[in-house]
Amino acid sequence: MKKIFNIEVKETIKDTFEIEADNLKEAEYLAEKGYYDAKYVLDNVNAEYRKLSFADINSPHYMSDDRMREIFSELLDYVYEHTENQKDYYQTLKYIIGLEENEITELGIDVERILDAESPIEQNEINLEDDIMVMDEFIRACVSLDHIDVFKKFDIEMKNENEYNLFLDYDTKNKTCKLIIAEKWDDMNITYEYVSNDSENKMLIKKLEDYCKSTINMSLEELMEEVDLEFADQEY
Repeated sequence: MKKIFNIEVKETIKDTFEIEADNLKEAEYLAEKGYYDAKYVLDNVNAEYRKLSFADINSPHYMSDDRMREIFSELLDYVYEHTENQKDYYQTLKYIIGLEENEITELGIDVERILDAESPIEQNEINLEDDIMVMDEFIRACVSLDHIDVFKKFDIEMKNENEYNLFLDYDTKNKTCKLIIAEKWDDMNITYEYVSNDSENKMLIKKLEDYCKSTINMSLEELMEEVDLEFADQEY
């Protein structure tokens, strides 16, 4: 006697179209409009993208998309619980599981992208520019990208369509410095952090101290005292 099976059929047909737009939001709108207007007709799609898969949904081996997403979520939780710190978590996601930077961001994973340097930060690589910013207990200065190759130094993949900025952040409470690499494309942002070692920290503090004196004629301590007075006046 023949048995009856429930079969789930999935067919994937994919092709790539170019859209001219000012930003990601506009591109999404134009793509959606073009789709509903039947602008994108997949007549000559590459054969390698034509896939037909079958699944018996009553089979004990069947796994739905929802179940796969649930397992993936549990896997991420397990990785988080069994990594030593944020740096270990980030590197496990990227180099062991194989997630791309944009995938980490789009999945909504809150992770500090803490980097290692391929070689020590040299004094001649750090040249500060623009205004100094004070944020709570941090002082931030912009670092020129003309003297340091951040992609080679920190083993970051450069994407030509993205914008990059480098900042020096000084924690006035703990007297420590970090280099912050900000990567931006459309309306998405990624930040990477490099925590300086003891010798680099001393060099970076001196760089920032000298820059403060040359631009605003103040030491770091005097700058923080002035900011504290301004906050006190506002509260009063």
